Amino acid sequence: MILWDILLSIYRYKTMSLPRDPFILLSYVNTKLRDDYENLDEFCAAEGVDQENLLKVLSDVGFSYNEEVGKFL
Repeated sequence: MILWDILLSIYRYKTMSLPRDPFILLSYVNTKLRDDYENLDEFCAAEGVDQENLLKVLSDVGFSYNEEVGKFL
């Protein structure tokens, strides 16, 4: 039973949707870029994120991806 709980927890984590609030989304994406991925392309591919949509949502609130530092500013 414990193994099932662990597997279910991993599944829920991996299938978690992105935050809908653009400022929480910004924080989430920048944290993932800092901790887990080399760049935005890698993040989007691994997480199954539509990169164009992500760029639009964050640009609508004033942020753009900076390739030099590898995060949204």
